[in-house]
Amino acid sequence: MKRRSSTRRTKSTLYLTTREHRLVRNSGKTLQRFYDDLTDLYALHDMGRWRNGHMFHRQTRILFVRADQLNRLIEQLPAPYSASKELGEQATHMFKAIWNIEVKTEPGRKRFYRVMNRVAGWGVFTEPKPGRIVVESPAIVSEPFMRGYLESLLSVRLDTVESTVDRMVFEIKPKP
Repeated sequence: MKRRSSTRRTKSTLYLTTREHRLVRNSGKTLQRFYDDLTDLYALHDMGRWRNGHMFHRQTRILFVRADQLNRLIEQLPAPYSASKELGEQATHMFKAIWNIEVKTEPGRKRFYRVMNRVAGWGVFTEPKPGRIVVESPAIVSEPFMRGYLESLLSVRLDTVESTVDRMVFEIKPKP
């Protein structure tokens, strides 16, 4: 027996340009799924508040930067590990205030990974087994920067198990 969604829908006619129709077709999604994803993204990023030169995600002003340019900036830092630790400390407060995520707990870490995977674009974060953090396809390829950020944000010490441009693996050190 198929369940009906609790969300009531109104049937509407949608006229698509050739370009829009091609976008939907190339996505491999139904028109309904494409539209649902699009409106979810619109709401998630507060796009109604966006104006020329100002973009927001919840209460945070955001900007888009190419990953290669950001990596070049990180390469120029005299101490990427220290700089990222400072950012991680600030991010701890941001995740608590904006997302109500206590990243220093195991359930909080799992929520943090979901948020990072959905909206941040840093890569695909997982913890396939307790104490092992994997970042697939990291946008930031500096191992010291990523390690410092995660250590500070999650309030843990990490050992680097693997670090390539395609994958970073960290092991959480046991607390003494």
